[in-house]
Amino acid sequence: MAKFDQSDRGKPPADKGESLVVVVVNGAATVVTFRGNPTLLEIAGRALEQTQNSGQPIENWELRAPDGTPLTDLSLHIKKLELADDAQLFLNLRAGIGG
Repeated sequence: MAKFDQSDRGKPPADKGESLVVVVVNGAATVVTFRGNPTLLEIAGRALEQTQNSGQPIENWELRAPDGTPLTDLSLHIKKLELADDAQLFLNLRAGIGG
């Protein structure tokens, strides 16, 4: 799988106080911009909206950290993860769902 190109495309202007995180949804990378410190549930929901994955409820998706560790507590705030600038989160349908 090719690494997502994070050149200037999709990056918010630094003066707007926005941050970004790349979420790979079923193999398709999307840049989720945010202000403040949203929950992982909010980040996952935005990633699903941006990739037009509305066929399954959020409960059927699994979010993983850059190292592959499942992130089971979606009430955690994104900044608690202390992600590197080039880190990617992975959002995939749970095993046995949608098949």
